[in-house]
Amino acid sequence: SFGPTLVPSAAERLRIGRKGSQSATRYVGELDEIRVYNRAFTETEIAEFAKVSERSLIGHYKMANIVAYKDGLEVHRLTDSSGNANHQDEPFDGNVHWIMSNPGIDGQGASFGGSTLLSASDNASMTLAGEVSVAAWVYVDERLGGSIVRKELEYILGVDSGQFAAVVGYCSVAADLPETTGWHHMAFSYSESAAQLVLYLDGMLADA
Repeated sequence: SFGPTLVPSAAERLRIGRKGSQSATRYVGELDEIRVYNRAFTETEIAEFAKVSERSLIGHYKMANIVAYKDGLEVHRLTDSSGNANHQDEPFDGNVHWIMSNPGIDGQGASFGGSTLLSASDNASMTLAGEVSVAAWVYVDERLGGSIVRKELEYILGVDSGQFAAVVGYCSVAADLPETTGWHHMAFSYSESAAQLVLYLDGMLADA
């Protein structure tokens, strides 16, 4: 717990895989089922994430290679399944390798080699006020560091020096990465009114 802090609002895209052009924040590994909510969650809800109401879901990225049509042309699309249309169409920044032979945690996933950046437009649905929760299924290939999901000046879920961490405003929490390789569920939940930022690993409390 900590003293109350405002979640800053910034006209920035939601970024997946790294921070803009900065290679120091590159993420190396696989990602699947990334979700962003405009509310905080309890430990029980995190542990049973599939049972949580989708009404507060503002971004849901299944990391699947979706073919869409734009201006009469066929394009590949990072699709937002939340209903808020926070999509990104190709060209992507860096090569995106869609996992086919070795699938993600739920069907297809995406592999990041360090240069890949996926981003969603900063529209009204992504403007946060007081609460935010971010969750992702993560298969870490490089433990040194990198941004998994970030919205500049607002929040970050990432990997840093053998730990996974969350930052909201000027507050941060962190815990050691699991020793075992494979898919792991990483999440954080922030509530301004409760003055609390909580980090979870595989549905269990990791730091607060």
